[in-house]
Amino acid sequence: MLLKAIKSIPYFRWGHALIVLLLSVAFMHELLKVSSGENRCVASYDGFGYYLYLAALTDQGTLDVNKEWAQKLQDRYCNGTEVYQLIQRDNGHYLNVYHMGLSVVLAPSFMIGHVWAVAGGFPTDGMSFPYHFMYILNAWFFVVLGWYFLRKLLLLFCSEQATFWITFLLLFGTNYLVTSVMMYMLQHGYVFTLVAAFLYYLLRYRKDGRCRFVAPFLLGLIVLIRPSHIVLGLLPILLLYDRKKGIRNWIMQLLPYLLAGFLIQIPQLLYWRFIGGHWIESNLHVEEVILFDAHFSDFLFSFRKGWLLYTPFFLLLPFGFWMLYKKESRLFYAALVTSFMSIWVMASWECWWYASSFGQRPVVDIYPLLILPIALLLTSIRKQYWRLISYTFAGLCLLLNLFQSEQFRRGIIANDRMTKDQYWAVFGVLEASKVNPLRLRVSEMDSEWTKQRQKYLDLGYRFEKKVLLDSDQMITCPGNKDWGFDHITLMEHLATDETELKADFAWEVLDTTGSVTLRMELANKHNVYLWNTIELALNKSRSDSASFAFTLPTLHHSYDYLQVYLVNRSGKEIRLKRFQLTATSLIRD
Repeated sequence: MLLKAIKSIPYFRWGHALIVLLLSVAFMHELLKVSSGENRCVASYDGFGYYLYLAALTDQGTLDVNKEWAQKLQDRYCNGTEVYQLIQRDNGHYLNVYHMGLSVVLAPSFMIGHVWAVAGGFPTDGMSFPYHFMYILNAWFFVVLGWYFLRKLLLLFCSEQATFWITFLLLFGTNYLVTSVMMYMLQHGYVFTLVAAFLYYLLRYRKDGRCRFVAPFLLGLIVLIRPSHIVLGLLPILLLYDRKKGIRNWIMQLLPYLLAGFLIQIPQLLYWRFIGGHWIESNLHVEEVILFDAHFSDFLFSFRKGWLLYTPFFLLLPFGFWMLYKKESRLFYAALVTSFMSIWVMASWECWWYASSFGQRPVVDIYPLLILPIALLLTSIRKQYWRLISYTFAGLCLLLNLFQSEQFRRGIIANDRMTKDQYWAVFGVLEASKVNPLRLRVSEMDSEWTKQRQKYLDLGYRFEKKVLLDSDQMITCPGNKDWGFDHITLMEHLATDETELKADFAWEVLDTTGSVTLRMELANKHNVYLWNTIELALNKSRSDSASFAFTLPTLHHSYDYLQVYLVNRSGKEIRLKRFQLTATSLIRD
Protein backbone atom coordinates (compact mmCIF):
# COMPACT_ATOMS: atom_id res chain seq x y z
CA MET A 1 0.00 0.00 0.00
CA LEU A 2 2.78 2.41 0.93
CA LEU A 3 4.65 1.72 -2.31
CA LYS A 4 1.48 2.24 -4.29
CA ALA A 5 0.83 5.54 -2.53
CA ILE A 6 4.38 6.71 -3.24
CA LYS A 7 4.06 5.81 -6.91
CA SER A 8 0.83 7.82 -7.09
CA ILE A 9 2.67 11.03 -6.11
CA PRO A 10 3.43 13.09 -9.23
CA TYR A 11 7.14 13.28 -10.09
CA PHE A 12 7.23 17.05 -9.70
CA ARG A 13 6.25 16.70 -6.04
CA TRP A 14 9.38 14.59 -5.65
CA GLY A 15 11.18 17.27 -7.60
CA HIS A 16 10.25 19.95 -5.08
CA ALA A 17 11.48 17.68 -2.30
CA LEU A 18 14.75 17.28 -4.22
CA ILE A 19 15.13 21.07 -4.47
CA VAL A 20 14.74 21.43 -0.69
CA LEU A 21 17.17 18.55 -0.13
CA LEU A 22 19.85 20.06 -2.38
CA LEU A 23 19.55 23.44 -0.67
CA SER A 24 19.67 21.74 2.73
CA VAL A 25 22.81 19.74 1.92
CA ALA A 26 24.73 22.94 1.20
CA PHE A 27 23.79 24.40 4.59
CA MET A 28 24.52 21.12 6.35
CA HIS A 29 28.07 21.45 5.04
CA GLU A 30 28.30 24.91 6.62
CA LEU A 31 26.90 23.61 9.93
CA LEU A 32 29.53 20.86 9.99
CA LYS A 33 32.30 23.43 9.53
CA VAL A 34 30.92 25.43 12.46
CA SER A 35 30.54 22.34 14.65
CA SER A 36 34.12 21.24 13.93
CA GLY A 37 35.51 24.69 14.69
CA GLU A 38 36.75 25.18 11.13
CA ASN A 39 34.56 28.27 10.79
CA ARG A 40 34.29 30.52 13.87
CA CYS A 41 33.25 33.76 12.16
CA VAL A 42 29.50 34.41 12.26
CA ALA A 43 29.70 37.46 10.03
CA SER A 44 32.29 39.89 8.74
CA TYR A 45 32.46 42.75 6.23
CA ASP A 46 28.95 43.84 5.15
CA GLY A 47 27.37 40.87 6.91
CA PHE A 48 28.76 42.03 10.25
CA GLY A 49 27.18 45.44 9.68
CA TYR A 50 23.72 43.88 9.36
CA TYR A 51 24.31 41.59 12.36
CA LEU A 52 26.06 44.12 14.60
CA TYR A 53 22.86 45.39 16.27
CA LEU A 54 22.14 41.99 17.83
CA ALA A 55 25.70 41.39 19.02
CA ALA A 56 25.81 44.88 20.54
CA LEU A 57 22.61 44.38 22.54
CA THR A 58 23.77 41.04 23.90
CA ASP A 59 27.40 41.85 24.62
CA GLN A 60 27.09 45.52 25.61
CA GLY A 61 23.41 45.92 26.49
CA THR A 62 23.18 48.96 24.22
CA LEU A 63 23.33 49.98 20.58
CA ASP A 64 25.66 52.83 21.49
CA VAL A 65 28.93 51.00 20.77
CA ASN A 66 32.28 52.01 19.31
CA LYS A 67 34.81 50.66 16.85
CA GLU A 68 37.12 49.35 19.55
CA TRP A 69 34.46 46.96 20.85
CA ALA A 70 33.50 45.83 17.33
CA GLN A 71 37.12 45.28 16.35
CA LYS A 72 37.70 43.07 19.40
CA LEU A 73 34.83 40.82 18.27
CA GLN A 74 36.25 40.58 14.77
CA ASP A 75 39.72 39.91 16.17
CA ARG A 76 38.36 37.13 18.38
CA TYR A 77 36.25 35.31 15.80
CA CYS A 78 37.05 36.60 12.30
CA ASN A 79 40.86 36.80 12.16
CA GLY A 80 40.95 40.53 12.72
CA THR A 81 38.84 41.57 9.73
CA GLU A 82 38.76 45.36 9.57
CA VAL A 83 35.73 47.05 11.11
CA TYR A 84 34.41 49.76 8.79
CA GLN A 85 30.73 49.45 9.64
CA LEU A 86 30.72 52.15 12.36
CA ILE A 87 31.05 55.83 11.50
CA GLN A 88 31.66 58.52 14.11
CA ARG A 89 29.18 61.39 14.05
CA ASP A 90 29.54 65.01 15.15
CA ASN A 91 28.35 64.20 18.69
CA GLY A 92 31.17 61.68 19.13
CA HIS A 93 28.95 58.58 18.98
CA TYR A 94 29.21 55.86 16.35
CA LEU A 95 26.42 54.89 13.97
CA ASN A 96 26.14 51.65 12.05
CA VAL A 97 26.34 52.30 8.31
CA TYR A 98 23.93 49.42 7.65
CA HIS A 99 20.21 49.42 8.44
CA MET A 100 18.82 47.22 11.18
CA GLY A 101 16.17 45.36 9.17
CA LEU A 102 18.13 42.14 8.82
CA SER A 103 18.81 42.10 12.56
CA VAL A 104 15.03 42.28 13.08
CA VAL A 105 14.59 39.25 10.82
CA LEU A 106 17.41 37.40 12.58
CA ALA A 107 16.17 38.24 16.09
CA PRO A 108 14.06 35.08 16.76
CA SER A 109 16.87 32.65 15.93
CA PHE A 110 19.32 34.91 17.75
CA MET A 111 17.22 34.71 20.91
CA ILE A 112 17.27 30.92 20.75
CA GLY A 113 21.03 31.05 20.33
CA HIS A 114 21.30 33.38 23.32
CA VAL A 115 19.27 31.08 25.59
CA TRP A 116 21.45 28.18 24.41
CA ALA A 117 24.64 30.19 25.15
CA VAL A 118 23.46 31.10 28.67
CA ALA A 119 22.35 27.54 29.48
CA GLY A 120 25.46 25.97 27.98
CA GLY A 121 28.02 28.30 29.50
CA PHE A 122 29.17 29.77 26.17
CA PRO A 123 30.26 33.41 25.86
CA THR A 124 27.18 35.63 25.50
CA ASP A 125 28.85 38.01 23.06
CA GLY A 126 26.59 37.23 20.13
CA MET A 127 29.38 35.47 18.20
CA SER A 128 30.02 32.17 20.03
CA PHE A 129 29.02 28.72 18.77
CA PRO A 130 25.27 28.71 19.67
CA TYR A 131 24.69 32.05 17.93
CA HIS A 132 26.65 30.88 14.90
CA PHE A 133 24.79 27.57 14.65
CA MET A 134 21.39 29.29 14.85
CA TYR A 135 22.53 31.95 12.38
CA ILE A 136 23.18 29.33 9.70
CA LEU A 137 20.06 27.38 10.60
CA ASN A 138 18.05 30.57 10.19
CA ALA A 139 19.64 31.23 6.78
CA TRP A 140 18.66 27.70 5.71
CA PHE A 141 15.11 28.24 6.96
CA PHE A 142 14.72 31.43 4.93
CA VAL A 143 16.10 29.82 1.78
CA VAL A 144 13.53 27.03 2.11
CA LEU A 145 10.87 29.62 2.92
CA GLY A 146 11.90 31.46 -0.24
CA TRP A 147 11.34 28.32 -2.29
CA TYR A 148 7.93 27.89 -0.59
CA PHE A 149 6.68 31.38 -1.41
CA LEU A 150 8.19 31.32 -4.89
CA ARG A 151 6.24 28.15 -5.57
CA LYS A 152 3.02 29.66 -4.22
CA LEU A 153 3.60 32.79 -6.33
CA LEU A 154 4.17 30.84 -9.53
CA LEU A 155 1.12 28.66 -8.90
CA LEU A 156 -0.99 31.80 -9.38
CA PHE A 157 0.09 31.70 -13.04
CA CYS A 158 1.31 28.18 -13.85
CA SER A 159 0.50 24.54 -13.31
CA GLU A 160 2.20 22.52 -10.58
CA GLN A 161 4.43 20.83 -13.13
CA ALA A 162 5.50 24.08 -14.79
CA THR A 163 6.06 25.67 -11.39
CA PHE A 164 8.53 22.94 -10.47
CA TRP A 165 10.64 23.40 -13.60
CA ILE A 166 10.66 27.19 -13.44
CA THR A 167 11.54 27.13 -9.74
CA PHE A 168 14.37 24.71 -10.48
CA LEU A 169 15.69 26.94 -13.28
CA LEU A 170 15.62 30.04 -11.11
CA LEU A 171 17.25 28.50 -8.06
CA PHE A 172 19.96 26.58 -9.91
CA GLY A 173 20.25 28.41 -13.23
CA THR A 174 21.01 31.87 -11.85
CA ASN A 175 23.40 33.45 -9.36
CA TYR A 176 20.75 32.96 -6.67
CA LEU A 177 22.49 29.70 -5.71
CA VAL A 178 25.85 31.31 -4.94
CA THR A 179 24.34 34.43 -3.40
CA SER A 180 21.95 32.71 -1.01
CA VAL A 181 24.05 29.67 -0.04
CA MET A 182 27.73 30.65 -0.28
CA MET A 183 27.05 34.25 0.78
CA TYR A 184 24.30 33.56 3.31
CA MET A 185 25.63 36.22 5.70
CA LEU A 186 24.38 38.93 3.33
CA GLN A 187 20.79 40.12 3.07
CA HIS A 188 19.93 38.96 -0.44
CA GLY A 189 18.59 35.49 0.38
CA TYR A 190 16.35 37.00 3.04
CA VAL A 191 15.09 39.81 0.82
CA PHE A 192 14.39 37.32 -1.99
CA THR A 193 12.10 35.41 0.39
CA LEU A 194 10.37 38.54 1.64
CA VAL A 195 9.84 39.84 -1.92
CA ALA A 196 8.37 36.49 -3.00
CA ALA A 197 5.97 36.59 -0.03
CA PHE A 198 5.16 40.26 -0.65
CA LEU A 199 4.27 39.60 -4.30
CA TYR A 200 2.20 36.56 -3.43
CA TYR A 201 0.10 38.39 -0.82
CA LEU A 202 -0.22 41.51 -2.98
CA LEU A 203 -1.52 39.53 -5.95
CA ARG A 204 -3.71 37.42 -3.70
CA TYR A 205 -5.28 40.54 -2.16
CA ARG A 206 -5.78 41.99 -5.63
CA LYS A 207 -7.55 38.80 -6.67
CA ASP A 208 -9.84 38.07 -3.69
CA GLY A 209 -9.35 40.93 -1.18
CA ARG A 210 -7.86 38.65 1.49
CA CYS A 211 -4.77 39.26 3.69
CA ARG A 212 -4.94 43.01 3.19
CA PHE A 213 -2.24 43.97 5.69
CA VAL A 214 0.33 41.25 5.05
CA ALA A 215 1.84 42.76 1.89
CA PRO A 216 2.20 46.26 3.45
CA PHE A 217 3.96 44.76 6.48
CA LEU A 218 6.35 42.77 4.29
CA LEU A 219 7.16 45.77 2.11
CA GLY A 220 7.93 47.84 5.21
CA LEU A 221 10.27 45.13 6.46
CA ILE A 222 11.99 44.92 3.06
CA VAL A 223 12.60 48.68 3.12
CA LEU A 224 13.93 48.45 6.68
CA ILE A 225 16.55 46.01 5.37
CA ARG A 226 17.37 47.84 2.15
CA PRO A 227 15.82 51.32 1.78
CA SER A 228 16.34 51.47 -2.00
CA HIS A 229 13.66 48.77 -2.32
CA ILE A 230 11.07 51.42 -1.63
CA VAL A 231 10.86 51.29 -5.44
CA LEU A 232 8.79 48.11 -4.97
CA GLY A 233 6.07 50.39 -3.65
CA LEU A 234 5.33 51.15 -7.30
CA LEU A 235 3.69 47.74 -7.58
CA PRO A 236 0.71 48.40 -5.29
CA ILE A 237 0.46 51.96 -6.61
CA LEU A 238 0.14 50.73 -10.20
CA LEU A 239 -1.77 47.51 -9.55
CA LEU A 240 -4.44 48.59 -7.09
CA TYR A 241 -5.89 51.52 -9.01
CA ASP A 242 -9.32 50.78 -10.45
CA ARG A 243 -10.88 53.52 -12.58
CA LYS A 244 -14.39 52.23 -11.85
CA LYS A 245 -13.91 52.47 -8.07
CA GLY A 246 -12.27 55.87 -8.19
CA ILE A 247 -9.30 57.58 -6.56
CA ARG A 248 -10.73 57.48 -3.03
CA ASN A 249 -10.87 53.69 -3.05
CA TRP A 250 -7.33 53.58 -4.47
CA ILE A 251 -6.01 55.82 -1.67
CA MET A 252 -7.75 53.73 0.98
CA GLN A 253 -6.04 50.61 -0.38
CA LEU A 254 -2.65 52.34 -0.27
CA LEU A 255 -3.05 53.68 3.28
CA PRO A 256 -1.88 50.41 4.92
CA TYR A 257 1.37 50.70 2.96
CA LEU A 258 1.99 54.22 4.22
CA LEU A 259 1.08 53.30 7.79
CA ALA A 260 3.08 50.04 7.90
CA GLY A 261 5.99 51.66 6.06
CA PHE A 262 6.23 54.40 8.70
CA LEU A 263 5.67 52.25 11.80
CA ILE A 264 8.25 49.64 10.81
CA GLN A 265 10.92 52.34 10.25
CA ILE A 266 10.46 53.78 13.78
CA PRO A 267 13.21 51.64 15.42
CA GLN A 268 15.70 52.85 12.81
CA LEU A 269 14.63 56.48 13.26
CA LEU A 270 14.97 56.21 17.05
CA TYR A 271 18.43 54.67 16.70
CA TRP A 272 19.56 57.56 14.51
CA ARG A 273 18.01 60.18 16.78
CA PHE A 274 19.18 59.03 20.20
CA ILE A 275 22.65 57.88 19.20
CA GLY A 276 23.53 59.93 16.13
CA GLY A 277 21.59 63.06 17.07
CA HIS A 278 19.40 63.32 13.96
CA TRP A 279 16.10 61.74 12.99
CA ILE A 280 17.19 61.07 9.41
CA GLU A 281 20.55 59.87 8.10
CA SER A 282 20.15 59.72 4.34
CA ASN A 283 23.34 57.76 3.68
CA LEU A 284 26.34 56.89 5.84
CA HIS A 285 28.29 55.12 3.10
CA VAL A 286 31.12 56.75 1.20
CA GLU A 287 29.31 55.91 -2.04
CA GLU A 288 26.08 57.52 -3.19
CA VAL A 289 23.17 56.60 -5.45
CA ILE A 290 23.55 58.94 -8.44
CA LEU A 291 20.42 58.36 -10.52
CA PHE A 292 21.48 60.62 -13.37
CA ASP A 293 24.80 58.87 -13.90
CA ALA A 294 23.93 55.17 -13.67
CA HIS A 295 26.51 52.57 -14.72
CA PHE A 296 23.82 50.78 -16.66
CA SER A 297 25.86 49.06 -19.39
CA ASP A 298 28.61 48.02 -16.96
CA PHE A 299 26.03 46.70 -14.52
CA LEU A 300 24.36 44.59 -17.19
CA PHE A 301 27.11 43.49 -19.57
CA SER A 302 30.64 44.07 -18.24
CA PHE A 303 33.02 41.13 -17.86
CA ARG A 304 33.75 42.35 -14.35
CA LYS A 305 30.23 41.89 -12.96
CA GLY A 306 27.71 42.06 -15.79
CA TRP A 307 24.41 40.67 -14.58
CA LEU A 308 23.28 39.36 -17.97
CA LEU A 309 26.76 38.03 -18.77
CA TYR A 310 26.95 35.87 -15.64
CA THR A 311 23.21 35.15 -15.49
CA PRO A 312 22.17 34.96 -19.17
CA PHE A 313 18.91 33.20 -18.22
CA PHE A 314 17.35 36.64 -17.85
CA LEU A 315 17.98 37.46 -21.50
CA LEU A 316 14.54 35.89 -21.87
CA LEU A 317 13.01 38.86 -20.03
CA PRO A 318 12.07 41.00 -23.10
CA PHE A 319 10.17 38.08 -24.60
CA GLY A 320 8.63 37.36 -21.21
CA PHE A 321 7.38 40.93 -20.82
CA TRP A 322 5.87 40.76 -24.30
CA MET A 323 3.99 37.63 -23.26
CA LEU A 324 2.92 39.27 -19.99
CA TYR A 325 1.57 42.23 -21.96
CA LYS A 326 -0.57 39.88 -24.04
CA LYS A 327 -1.86 38.05 -20.94
CA GLU A 328 -2.39 40.88 -18.44
CA SER A 329 -1.50 44.43 -19.44
CA ARG A 330 -1.96 45.99 -15.98
CA LEU A 331 0.52 43.60 -14.39
CA PHE A 332 2.82 44.10 -17.38
CA TYR A 333 3.08 47.86 -16.87
CA ALA A 334 3.50 47.52 -13.10
CA ALA A 335 6.16 44.80 -13.37
CA LEU A 336 8.04 46.51 -16.21
CA VAL A 337 8.21 49.92 -14.54
CA THR A 338 9.14 48.48 -11.14
CA SER A 339 11.78 46.12 -12.57
CA PHE A 340 13.39 48.82 -14.68
CA MET A 341 13.44 51.36 -11.86
CA SER A 342 14.82 48.82 -9.38
CA ILE A 343 17.67 47.83 -11.69
CA TRP A 344 18.34 51.48 -12.55
CA VAL A 345 18.68 52.32 -8.86
CA MET A 346 21.02 49.36 -8.35
CA ALA A 347 23.16 50.47 -11.31
CA SER A 348 23.23 54.02 -9.93
CA TRP A 349 25.18 53.00 -6.83
CA GLU A 350 28.69 54.39 -7.25
CA CYS A 351 30.17 51.03 -6.26
CA TRP A 352 28.22 49.45 -9.11
CA TRP A 353 30.16 46.14 -8.95
CA TYR A 354 29.00 45.59 -5.33
CA ALA A 355 32.36 44.26 -4.09
CA SER A 356 32.56 40.49 -3.61
CA SER A 357 29.94 38.53 -5.54
CA PHE A 358 29.23 36.24 -8.47
CA GLY A 359 27.70 38.54 -11.04
CA GLN A 360 25.36 41.19 -9.70
CA ARG A 361 24.15 40.03 -6.29
CA PRO A 362 21.62 42.85 -5.60
CA VAL A 363 19.35 41.78 -8.47
CA VAL A 364 18.75 38.48 -6.65
CA ASP A 365 16.47 40.45 -4.32
CA ILE A 366 13.88 40.98 -7.04
CA TYR A 367 14.13 37.63 -8.85
CA PRO A 368 10.61 36.66 -7.68
CA LEU A 369 9.33 39.63 -9.69
CA LEU A 370 11.56 39.04 -12.71
CA ILE A 371 10.68 35.36 -13.00
CA LEU A 372 6.97 36.02 -13.57
CA PRO A 373 7.26 37.20 -17.21
CA ILE A 374 9.66 34.35 -18.01
CA ALA A 375 7.30 31.84 -16.39
CA LEU A 376 4.48 33.03 -18.62
CA LEU A 377 6.77 32.85 -21.66
CA LEU A 378 7.94 29.29 -21.03
CA THR A 379 4.41 28.05 -20.30
CA SER A 380 2.63 29.88 -23.14
CA ILE A 381 4.75 28.99 -26.17
CA ARG A 382 2.69 26.87 -28.51
CA LYS A 383 4.92 26.40 -31.56
CA GLN A 384 7.20 23.44 -31.06
CA TYR A 385 10.11 25.17 -32.85
CA TRP A 386 10.16 28.15 -30.46
CA ARG A 387 9.50 25.92 -27.48
CA LEU A 388 12.58 23.85 -28.38
CA ILE A 389 14.74 26.97 -28.72
CA SER A 390 13.53 28.44 -25.41
CA TYR A 391 13.91 25.23 -23.44
CA THR A 392 17.33 24.54 -24.93
CA PHE A 393 18.51 28.04 -24.06
CA ALA A 394 17.21 27.72 -20.49
CA GLY A 395 18.90 24.33 -20.12
CA LEU A 396 22.23 25.66 -21.38
CA CYS A 397 21.96 28.58 -18.94
CA LEU A 398 21.41 26.07 -16.14
CA LEU A 399 24.53 24.08 -17.07
CA LEU A 400 26.63 27.23 -17.51
CA ASN A 401 25.54 28.61 -14.15
CA LEU A 402 26.30 25.39 -12.28
CA PHE A 403 29.74 25.19 -13.89
CA GLN A 404 30.60 28.85 -13.29
CA SER A 405 29.27 28.66 -9.73
CA GLU A 406 31.80 25.91 -9.11
CA GLN A 407 34.47 28.06 -10.76
CA PHE A 408 33.53 30.87 -8.39
CA ARG A 409 33.68 28.54 -5.39
CA ARG A 410 37.19 27.47 -6.39
CA GLY A 411 38.33 31.06 -6.97
CA ILE A 412 38.75 30.59 -10.73
CA ILE A 413 36.14 33.25 -11.42
CA ALA A 414 37.29 36.10 -9.19
CA ASN A 415 34.80 37.71 -6.85
CA ASP A 416 35.72 41.28 -7.76
CA ARG A 417 38.38 41.81 -10.45
CA MET A 418 37.32 39.84 -13.52
CA THR A 419 38.32 41.09 -16.98
CA LYS A 420 37.46 40.06 -20.52
CA ASP A 421 40.81 38.30 -20.92
CA GLN A 422 40.40 36.43 -17.65
CA TYR A 423 36.84 35.38 -18.46
CA TRP A 424 37.80 33.71 -21.74
CA ALA A 425 41.12 32.38 -20.41
CA VAL A 426 39.30 30.36 -17.70
CA PHE A 427 36.17 29.53 -19.68
CA GLY A 428 35.60 25.80 -19.17
CA VAL A 429 38.52 25.51 -16.72
CA LEU A 430 38.24 23.90 -13.28
CA GLU A 431 41.93 23.85 -12.37
CA ALA A 432 42.89 26.85 -10.24
CA SER A 433 46.56 26.34 -11.14
CA LYS A 434 45.82 27.48 -14.70
CA VAL A 435 44.59 30.90 -13.54
CA ASN A 436 46.96 33.78 -14.24
CA PRO A 437 46.27 36.56 -11.68
CA LEU A 438 47.88 39.13 -13.97
CA ARG A 439 44.82 38.89 -16.21
CA LEU A 440 42.67 40.21 -13.37
CA ARG A 441 42.05 43.89 -12.77
CA VAL A 442 44.85 45.54 -10.86
CA SER A 443 44.05 45.65 -7.16
CA GLU A 444 44.11 49.07 -5.55
CA MET A 445 45.75 47.38 -2.56
CA ASP A 446 48.70 46.21 -4.70
CA SER A 447 51.50 48.78 -4.63
CA GLU A 448 53.99 46.50 -6.40
CA TRP A 449 52.18 45.61 -9.62
CA THR A 450 54.23 47.89 -11.89
CA LYS A 451 57.33 45.91 -10.92
CA GLN A 452 55.93 42.99 -12.94
CA ARG A 453 56.16 44.99 -16.12
CA GLN A 454 57.73 42.26 -18.24
CA LYS A 455 55.14 39.67 -17.24
CA TYR A 456 52.36 42.04 -18.31
CA LEU A 457 54.16 42.70 -21.60
CA ASP A 458 54.45 38.94 -22.21
CA LEU A 459 50.64 38.73 -22.02
CA GLY A 460 50.34 41.27 -24.82
CA TYR A 461 49.50 44.26 -22.63
CA ARG A 462 51.32 47.56 -22.76
CA PHE A 463 52.02 50.49 -20.47
CA GLU A 464 51.29 54.15 -21.04
CA LYS A 465 53.09 56.80 -19.02
CA LYS A 466 51.98 60.42 -18.70
CA VAL A 467 53.08 63.38 -16.64
CA LEU A 468 49.91 64.90 -15.20
CA LEU A 469 51.54 67.70 -13.22
CA ASP A 470 55.05 69.13 -13.32
CA SER A 471 56.05 72.16 -11.30
CA ASP A 472 59.61 73.22 -10.52
CA GLN A 473 58.67 76.71 -9.36
CA MET A 474 58.88 77.57 -5.68
CA ILE A 475 55.41 77.47 -4.13
CA THR A 476 54.95 79.15 -0.76
CA CYS A 477 52.14 78.30 1.66
CA PRO A 478 51.84 80.69 4.66
CA GLY A 479 51.48 79.41 8.21
CA ASN A 480 48.04 78.07 9.20
CA LYS A 481 46.86 78.14 5.58
CA ASP A 482 45.99 75.64 2.84
CA TRP A 483 47.21 75.78 -0.74
CA GLY A 484 46.29 73.52 -3.62
CA PHE A 485 46.94 72.76 -7.29
CA ASP A 486 44.12 72.86 -9.82
CA HIS A 487 41.90 69.78 -9.93
CA ILE A 488 42.92 67.13 -12.46
CA THR A 489 39.97 65.37 -14.11
CA LEU A 490 41.63 62.00 -14.47
CA MET A 491 39.69 60.42 -17.34
CA GLU A 492 40.53 63.40 -19.53
CA HIS A 493 44.15 62.25 -19.34
CA LEU A 494 44.01 58.50 -18.69
CA ALA A 495 42.85 55.64 -20.90
CA THR A 496 41.98 53.48 -17.89
CA ASP A 497 41.77 53.60 -14.11
CA GLU A 498 44.16 50.64 -13.88
CA THR A 499 46.79 53.23 -13.10
CA GLU A 500 49.52 53.99 -10.61
CA LEU A 501 50.00 57.61 -9.61
CA LYS A 502 53.46 58.58 -8.41
CA ALA A 503 54.28 61.91 -6.80
CA ASP A 504 57.88 63.17 -6.55
CA PHE A 505 58.34 66.31 -4.50
CA ALA A 506 60.80 68.37 -2.49
CA TRP A 507 59.99 70.85 0.27
CA GLU A 508 61.37 73.13 2.92
CA VAL A 509 59.71 73.96 6.25
CA LEU A 510 60.60 76.70 8.68
CA ASP A 511 58.88 75.03 11.65
CA THR A 512 59.36 71.29 12.28
CA THR A 513 57.16 71.24 15.38
CA GLY A 514 53.82 71.90 13.66
CA SER A 515 51.97 69.58 11.31
CA VAL A 516 52.34 70.17 7.57
CA THR A 517 50.79 67.58 5.26
CA LEU A 518 50.57 66.97 1.55
CA ARG A 519 47.11 65.59 0.80
CA MET A 520 46.01 63.84 -2.40
CA GLU A 521 42.28 63.16 -2.70
CA LEU A 522 40.11 61.39 -5.23
CA ALA A 523 36.79 63.15 -5.36
CA ASN A 524 33.82 64.23 -7.42
CA LYS A 525 31.02 66.70 -6.93
CA HIS A 526 29.26 64.22 -4.65
CA ASN A 527 31.98 63.28 -2.17
CA VAL A 528 35.61 62.47 -1.46
CA TYR A 529 36.17 58.71 -1.54
CA LEU A 530 39.94 58.23 -1.27
CA TRP A 531 42.70 60.26 0.30
CA ASN A 532 46.41 59.85 0.99
CA THR A 533 48.13 62.10 3.51
CA ILE A 534 51.91 62.51 3.82
CA GLU A 535 53.37 64.33 6.81
CA LEU A 536 56.15 66.74 5.79
CA ALA A 537 57.15 68.52 8.98
CA LEU A 538 56.84 66.66 12.27
CA ASN A 539 60.08 64.95 13.37
CA LYS A 540 61.69 65.65 9.99
CA SER A 541 64.51 67.88 8.81
CA ARG A 542 63.77 71.36 7.56
CA SER A 543 64.46 70.42 3.94
CA ASP A 544 63.75 67.07 2.31
CA SER A 545 62.40 65.22 -0.75
CA ALA A 546 60.24 62.16 -1.14
CA SER A 547 58.43 59.91 -3.56
CA PHE A 548 54.99 58.44 -2.98
CA ALA A 549 52.97 56.08 -5.19
CA PHE A 550 49.48 54.61 -4.96
CA THR A 551 47.16 52.64 -7.23
CA LEU A 552 43.90 54.23 -8.30
CA PRO A 553 40.70 52.51 -7.18
CA THR A 554 37.88 52.08 -9.68
CA LEU A 555 36.82 55.59 -10.65
CA HIS A 556 33.13 56.18 -9.96
CA HIS A 557 32.43 58.67 -12.74
CA SER A 558 34.05 60.11 -15.84
CA TYR A 559 34.29 63.45 -14.03
CA ASP A 560 36.17 62.18 -10.96
CA TYR A 561 39.17 64.34 -10.21
CA LEU A 562 42.36 64.36 -8.19
CA GLN A 563 43.07 67.31 -5.95
CA VAL A 564 46.50 67.90 -4.44
CA TYR A 565 47.04 70.47 -1.72
CA LEU A 566 49.12 71.45 1.28
CA VAL A 567 47.61 71.70 4.75
CA ASN A 568 49.89 73.90 6.83
CA ARG A 569 49.05 73.80 10.54
CA SER A 570 52.43 75.14 11.64
CA GLY A 571 52.90 78.78 12.48
CA LYS A 572 55.36 79.40 9.65
CA GLU A 573 55.38 79.03 5.90
CA ILE A 574 56.28 75.92 3.92
CA ARG A 575 57.97 76.02 0.53
CA LEU A 576 57.25 73.32 -2.03
CA LYS A 577 60.30 73.45 -4.26
CA ARG A 578 59.33 70.76 -6.76
CA PHE A 579 56.29 68.60 -7.51
CA GLN A 580 55.77 66.08 -10.30
CA LEU A 581 52.83 63.70 -10.69
CA THR A 582 53.23 60.79 -13.11
CA ALA A 583 50.62 58.25 -14.17
CA THR A 584 51.51 54.74 -15.34
CA SER A 585 48.52 52.96 -16.89
CA LEU A 586 48.10 49.32 -17.90
CA ILE A 587 46.49 49.12 -21.35
CA ARG A 588 44.72 45.86 -22.26
CA ASP A 589 44.17 46.22 -26.02
